[in-house]
Amino acid sequence: MSASVTQPKALTKTKVAGVLALAGLAVAYVELVPNQLWLKCPIHSTTGIYCPGCGGQRWLASLLHGDFVAAWNYNQLLSLSPLLAIAYYLIAKAKPGKRTHIILISILLALIIAFVVWRNLPTQAAFLN
Repeated sequence: MSASVTQPKALTKTKVAGVLALAGLAVAYVELVPNQLWLKCPIHSTTGIYCPGCGGQRWLASLLHGDFVAAWNYNQLLSLSPLLAIAYYLIAKAKPGKRTHIILISILLALIIAFVVWRNLPTQAAFLN
């Protein structure tokens, strides 16, 4: 029985270590790799359509430098993702069940699709380049 008590703690430490490692890699990537060498979006490169993740690297760089306005301008969906994750968690916890998760995921997918359509409107294209 004591093994089951210690296992979640080890799992939590592993998750924390993983998150810290990813954060460290993100900082290193943004700070050490010149902007010209950042990865290009394959969807935008091939189709010309801005995907939900376009601007994500610039968003992260701006966020790490404390420029929240620039981060917002690069990718609004990523900027709202912590709030969306918290809302998802609170709703799923308040009303657990498979149906709730299906509804929440459907809403999230609808938001992503709406965001893709919105950011590819001609009036928005000037802000993305």
